[in-house]
Amino acid sequence: MIDTHCHLDASRFDPDRDSVVARAWAAGLHGILIPAVGPDTWEPLLALPRKDARIQVGLGIHPQFLPDLPAEDDGAHLERLDALLSQGGAVAVGECGLDGPSLPGAPLERQLAVLRGHLALARKHGLPVLMHCHRLHPAMMEFLKAEPWPEAGILMHSYSGGAELARFYIQKGCHFSFAGPVTWAEARKPLDALRVIPADRLVAETDSPDQAPTPFRGQRSEPGYLPHILAGMAHVLGEPVEALAQRTTETARRLLGDNAMERLANAHVVVFGLGGVGSFTAEGLVRSGVGRLTLVDHDDVCVTNTNRQLHATVKSVGKSKAELMAQRCQDINPQAKVEALREFYREELAETLLPAGRYDFVVDAIDNVKAKLHLLHRCVTLGLPVVSSMGAAGRLDPTAIRVEDLSETHMDPFAKDIRKLLKRKYGVETERHTGITAVYSIETRRQPVPLNYDDATDGFLCVCPQDNEFHTCDHRTQIDGSVAFVTSAFGMNAAGVVVRRLASTR
Repeated sequence: MIDTHCHLDASRFDPDRDSVVARAWAAGLHGILIPAVGPDTWEPLLALPRKDARIQVGLGIHPQFLPDLPAEDDGAHLERLDALLSQGGAVAVGECGLDGPSLPGAPLERQLAVLRGHLALARKHGLPVLMHCHRLHPAMMEFLKAEPWPEAGILMHSYSGGAELARFYIQKGCHFSFAGPVTWAEARKPLDALRVIPADRLVAETDSPDQAPTPFRGQRSEPGYLPHILAGMAHVLGEPVEALAQRTTETARRLLGDNAMERLANAHVVVFGLGGVGSFTAEGLVRSGVGRLTLVDHDDVCVTNTNRQLHATVKSVGKSKAELMAQRCQDINPQAKVEALREFYREELAETLLPAGRYDFVVDAIDNVKAKLHLLHRCVTLGLPVVSSMGAAGRLDPTAIRVEDLSETHMDPFAKDIRKLLKRKYGVETERHTGITAVYSIETRRQPVPLNYDDATDGFLCVCPQDNEFHTCDHRTQIDGSVAFVTSAFGMNAAGVVVRRLASTR
């Protein structure tokens, strides 16, 4: 059983939220979907699925809350919603819709404009819409006749519009969710509608903390009451409650997504740079089920790589990093498709190495600034999701690693330089959300210490096994030290960003 609409974040649950959730699992629920009601709830809700994957969230603005929000901020709120949906973590857009009682504070034109923005985001991100409609069904019908349809569908939440209206929504392809009122003695319209809705379009919800079913009517509702709602629906439909529970659960999963591993298996991720960060990212991806990897690195293994790079051993010195890492990934998952490209990313090869439409996610683990800047600029231009490693060298504390949009990075001089140079060279607006997820450290970078064995050669001597005309040790102004327990943590954080996003994106 899945409760497809439960405001578990409502303040009425503050005294005993953990007990409410425990009772839901004890009642046999497999999942709970929490729809957002306003912008202030978005980030707190997104944290919940990371703690318990059985709890999923939708993001949107409930029309009843529009009177409390300045109309001039609607555009900014939708832009922020777009950015958050781009990061993954939400399985639906909503709660959103039209609300008759809210008209004095939120005129219909405004409600329609905000709803239009939600549907545009649902189409863009391939997510279903959690639709609220109360006492404005004629306006909703006219709106849906003209508005392009989100491919992932629309779920009419706590439907109460009756059979005739339901036939319109059925024809449009909507799904329907029913809450506590189907158990109330005086209920007529929802029961009439329930009888005409196709079996594969039905799901169930509690709409907690509101609309508690009989025998709890008048009390605070909670997700553990879902079996009572399903029993009421089954009684109307004349079928066993167990069969209805199974069917509505399967429908909810099809609509809201329950195939994260399938998405990972079908995903194609490219990793640029296979050093101390990128090699661990590649391994994290293949061990997490990503089915197709393209691994790009021009270099061969150097003896100096053995302290931190996954593929580097004494026996592998002089061998191609890309080919070694590809073979390692293939050994981990023989079913995966792994391609090794012995190339150095640069502007001249951008269309070949990073063509539009080929990859589902990009990992930037490049330590050459010129190449990194162009790669990030191309990802932004093409709208490709990308996670980028900032400065891992010169750090000793893996607990200081942070993951945020590039615009939010702080205490990392390298990230600051990347922001400044992206804006100066490519016009990327790095003061606001960029869509570039950065893995960085707030630890102060340690300066390198001169080593005694450098004295024999009058200073640092590069011992790399092959020449790379685009990026050599001798061309660097400074060589920072790196340690495996930091670079590996950078790499695994990057892999985590990719896996979470791909697993939560339809």
